[in-house]
Amino acid sequence: MSNFPKYGTAAWTVMQPEDPRRLAAVLDAAEKWRLYGDEEELFRWFREATAPHPPLWIGHSRAELDALAEPKPPHQLQATAGWPPIAVPGQPGRYLSCETWKEAA
Repeated sequence: MSNFPKYGTAAWTVMQPEDPRRLAAVLDAAEKWRLYGDEEELFRWFREATAPHPPLWIGHSRAELDALAEPKPPHQLQATAGWPPIAVPGQPGRYLSCETWKEAA
């Protein structure tokens, strides 16, 4: 625990400007801002992230859940310019890059 009041509180505002605890509170607040951003926004996010959430299946019918559980058909790999090559599944050592995609097309 710190031995200085939190920056911006009533206790901090009544401190004399030359009090080193006043500077310590400012530096502490600046470091927290650098690390975490807005403290109140951080606390809001943390409360929302740790709040109990209903299970994912609530609000879905059995048919919807069964449809979501069905295996999806395979899709065609497509390389994108600026991204690293894609390893081709089932073909060790073969990679698909944007340049080879253009050649194959």
